[in-house]
Amino acid sequence: MYIKWKELLFSIAVSVGIGALASQLTKESISIYNSFTKPLLSPPVWLFSIVWTILY
Repeated sequence: MYIKWKELLFSIAVSVGIGALASQLTKESISIYNSFTKPLLSPPVWLFSIVWTILY
């Protein structure tokens, strides 16, 4: 099986780059989240960065 390393690394770099850009553009939005009235079982703010890192 032949792996196209250049294309694979480019795809990974693009995905990580877009994720980094999105996080920079939305990092101030957490204050908006804090202003919402949330249900009792809503996750704490610090958990979002951990979960999104794992999911992404």
